[in-house]
Amino acid sequence: MRQAGPSEADGVGRSAPCPPAPSSASPPDSKPPKREAVRLALDGFAQAVACEGCPPLADLAERYEAAGGRFLVCPICFTARHLGDDGLVANAALGGTVPMWEWIGDELVTTFSY
Repeated sequence: MRQAGPSEADGVGRSAPCPPAPSSASPPDSKPPKREAVRLALDGFAQAVACEGCPPLADLAERYEAAGGRFLVCPICFTARHLGDDGLVANAALGGTVPMWEWIGDELVTTFSY
């Protein structure tokens, strides 16, 4: 059995619930709401620049993929936004907590979720 790490025991570092899906009243061509990280795994979405002097998000995404980085996308959040998995980038897959814990294994780890 896996032992809880310090951040799990005190509640720090736990993921926040998924944000609500956008209203269906929005026109289909409107921009998606900000802070929907699930969309970062969609082909062509990562196009912004976070700040002056920061590299473009597209460049960071390319570097992440080239280094072997993979996106594990919350299937509940993805489905709630009526997105198609045929639009995922090559290094992304839908998967929830079970594949995440299988990937982590029995070692204590630090995770970041934005």
